[in-house]
Amino acid sequence: MYLFISNSCGRLLGFLAYFVISFVIGQPGSDPRECSFCSHRSVGDSGCDTIPHTMNNKVRHASFSSDMIGATFSPPSPEVAKATIREMARFTWLNYRHLAFGHDEITPDDGKPRDNWGLHAVTLVDALSTLWIMDLKFEFREGVDFFGAIFSRLMSSRSGLRSLFELNIRLLGGLLGAHSLCFDKDPSYATKLLGYATEVGTRFLPAFRERVLPCEMIEISSGKIACRDSGIVLAQMGSFSLEFRYLSYHSGNPIFKELADRTMEAIMMANDRGLVSNRLSLSNRTAPLFLQRVVEQGQRWSLGANGDSYYEQVNGVIKCDVRFCTYVITVFICISRGLCFQVSAEDVSVVLSTIRGRDVFA
Repeated sequence: MYLFISNSCGRLLGFLAYFVISFVIGQPGSDPRECSFCSHRSVGDSGCDTIPHTMNNKVRHASFSSDMIGATFSPPSPEVAKATIREMARFTWLNYRHLAFGHDEITPDDGKPRDNWGLHAVTLVDALSTLWIMDLKFEFREGVDFFGAIFSRLMSSRSGLRSLFELNIRLLGGLLGAHSLCFDKDPSYATKLLGYATEVGTRFLPAFRERVLPCEMIEISSGKIACRDSGIVLAQMGSFSLEFRYLSYHSGNPIFKELADRTMEAIMMANDRGLVSNRLSLSNRTAPLFLQRVVEQGQRWSLGANGDSYYEQVNGVIKCDVRFCTYVITVFICISRGLCFQVSAEDVSVVLSTIRGRDVFA
């Protein structure tokens, strides 16, 4: 069974930084807990919470004194630190729920909603794994329930063309990451999440039709796509394996894994003895799939922007059959040597001889 931690978990530290920014939102001079809010119960009922005042579009800025330079601070105990971070997460969630629930983002400077990801509730979905990890189970279930209530509308809204890569890591990855955390602890909610994820994944399929590299843009409500055949970003094309393999495993539908593997294999063939260029082109696009070829474009290689997501995924999801395993070993020998471009077959054979027969990339 695959262990799946979503992209949303990977951005946990960034999300916590967002909590810190949101924590200073409020009316200057006011008690930060003076404004009570509960979406469906009376204040004081079990599970009903108060949230800080976030209206009037004003920000309370942190103060700083030069006397603080060089000052020594005693760190809190782990228990106090965890409780504080948990309350910061809860604080931000409640503000998002109050001011922008169901929208893609809430802007931390003025508390307004923004839908720059096509109105797919990506902050809600992205937060689910964090809420579960922080043991905010009430907020987690509240988020899943609300997402379910608006899911049909989200899937039918004409959002325009959006990045398939971003929708995959944020929307599908967020749903599956939450599923991976709760599927054996809260089966009813896991079933809901898997249903939503399967529907989202199915709506991605037009982007893979008759292409070894998927189209970069899609409108998931209509299936409309936009593709290009050159200047294609490696990270965007090589970042489907975690989500698609996990979705096939749990849904029982092999199509998602097959498509992700087909794309990964095509990229591997562009350079099977070293790192792959950040930019790719697709030749023979109108030919049958077996005649299409991915070609490196340009002379730039990177483990950072434009390449990062690809290299994050090759280690975590590729089953160790001989060909895939050889490729992964090649990539990581390159990385260990400081971004080389070619690795000898002898180098790979040495590593393979030590792990042959072991499913080390399961």
